[in-house]
Amino acid sequence: MVFGKKGLYCKYDFFCLSCGKFLDMKFLYIFSFLFTYAICNAQNTALLDREWFLNEMILNGESFPRTQNVDGSAYFYEEEVYTSHPMCKGGFTGGIIYYGTDAFEIIEPYELIDFGCNPDATAFMGRHHSFYGINNVPPYNNPFDYIIEADGNEQMLTVTNVNGDQAIYGTQPILSTHRFNENSIVFYPNPVKNELILRTSQPNAESLKIKIYNMEGKLLKSEGFNFQKEVILDISNFSKGLYFLNIEDENGNSTTNKFIIE
Repeated sequence: MVFGKKGLYCKYDFFCLSCGKFLDMKFLYIFSFLFTYAICNAQNTALLDREWFLNEMILNGESFPRTQNVDGSAYFYEEEVYTSHPMCKGGFTGGIIYYGTDAFEIIEPYELIDFGCNPDATAFMGRHHSFYGINNVPPYNNPFDYIIEADGNEQMLTVTNVNGDQAIYGTQPILSTHRFNENSIVFYPNPVKNELILRTSQPNAESLKIKIYNMEGKLLKSEGFNFQKEVILDISNFSKGLYFLNIEDENGNSTTNKFIIE
């Protein structure tokens, strides 16, 4: 309490019972801001930096399961979401904002690459994109709720959009003879500056076609290699940003990965 010309008055606005002190409202504003920021950015770490394989979509009450003829994955990062459909060499990307540990919104999503594939895979990819509403105007299909649950040795991710539709993902890939052997090839460094190095664990030479696309899906580089152990790609003339590396084997199977040039 302070005694002034106008009598007794209190220069503080809030009494803290736990600490027995009066607190300035400025403190409360700062505390409230930090608390809100922490809540809005506290995503579930189990969601991030892993490949989630799309097992099933439930749209308008109808089930669309994954089969040997279709595929799809989703990757969630701290500031973006990215989907991949290797059979179609397609996907989409967008920004993402997390709310607590069970909700998020996507920002300005757009399709990356789509060369087309078998009709079933094309339709499956289209449903995956429509689930997130990337072909709609804002607010797309925001907000999205999600839950991660254990199912034996597998983690299951269920994402629900504002319409009640669901996309159900797992951590185990479907066994398919059409899937590219991604474990046989690694690339580094990532982020990269001048040279991107690809290495294979296969003892025998393999013919591979390597393509690099920008975020708009424009083909920037295409080369064929008789891959024995290591390939070095010169990317020194590329601008900084996010790119996509597509690798296709002799049988037409392919995989697409993203990398960053800094």
